[in-house]
Amino acid sequence: MADSVPCVLDITDPLAPPDPTWLEALSDRWLLPYMVDPRDVVFSRLITNIATQLVPLTVVMFLVPDLWALALTVPYVAYLFIRFGGPVVLGLHAVTHRPLFKKKYRGWDRLMTYVVPLFFGLPPFAYHSHHVRMHHKMENREDDLSSTAAYQRDHFGHFLHYWARFAFFGYFHLGSWLIRGKHSRQAVNMIVGDLCVYAVMIGLTVVRPAAAVATFWVPFAMLRFFLMAGNWTEHAFIDIEDQDNRYRNSTNLLNTPYNHRAYNAGYHMIHHVVPGLHWADTVPYFRKHVGKMVANDAVMFDGIRNNQQIWWRLMRGDYGFLADHLIDAEGRRPSREERIAFLKSRVKPTLGERKGLLERRERRSA
Repeated sequence: MADSVPCVLDITDPLAPPDPTWLEALSDRWLLPYMVDPRDVVFSRLITNIATQLVPLTVVMFLVPDLWALALTVPYVAYLFIRFGGPVVLGLHAVTHRPLFKKKYRGWDRLMTYVVPLFFGLPPFAYHSHHVRMHHKMENREDDLSSTAAYQRDHFGHFLHYWARFAFFGYFHLGSWLIRGKHSRQAVNMIVGDLCVYAVMIGLTVVRPAAAVATFWVPFAMLRFFLMAGNWTEHAFIDIEDQDNRYRNSTNLLNTPYNHRAYNAGYHMIHHVVPGLHWADTVPYFRKHVGKMVANDAVMFDGIRNNQQIWWRLMRGDYGFLADHLIDAEGRRPSREERIAFLKSRVKPTLGERKGLLERRERRSA
């Protein structure tokens, strides 16, 4: 079936790790014997680069005078996100779903899941509960705290409401969800663990305010926007008449630099269909099952840079750009106007009102 669909004949997304630098090659030789899958050297390389590049730079920020730290805030944050932002967040995502190191050395996974996120203002204890236990279980339905279904997904005011629920009241909602779903232990671990992280951040702020703001609080604020804009976009084009269809509540991004930087994370639809699929097996899986995606009228884009670009085009109402990159494998919508109309039909909210900022979303047992 795949060979009969023109859109998949020329895919440039990665099938294997890229060639390493000399330092990464050294890291590979040291860590590869302890890893579950040799293709996951992309994550050990990431940890190596952060340890040798970002950690020393962060230490320097705390050693220089406050005025220097303040002046270096913009270049530091730019370097942090441009060099490492996508790889770290999606690396955390990948290792949360699949262990990195063999069972005997499984504790080393915490370098990727607990330690590395701290440099990006991401207290780590809530991530697994929010993403794996809640988001994947609820699949963007009403009980999903990050569900986009109740929002008009090309409306900036609706996005601000969505962002504010997460940024200001996320712990309240997730704690409530966990407790109502009889996951009280996870709720306690999340709250206590992240409170300890916040206490350290506050302590560093008292001692070295300029450096702490630059290295923790500014990334903390920015990452909350990037996380919510990313999830908003991944679940922007929902078929509200068939929300339980996993081929119709997410997107695939093909032939994009994002997939090279973020381990094929653009294939988010496939991730929801097979959450534990290895990142390097994503393209072969797509080729094998693309016929089912096309049959389900899945939203797939070719050549778009990343999810943030889609978010920006949605907020501007630039459906022409999105329609130009929409894959129409079977020629169902040959004209640009037809593709625009289709995309607009997939951003409409479900019937019913949006929940208030503090109003609990879940109605059924979590």
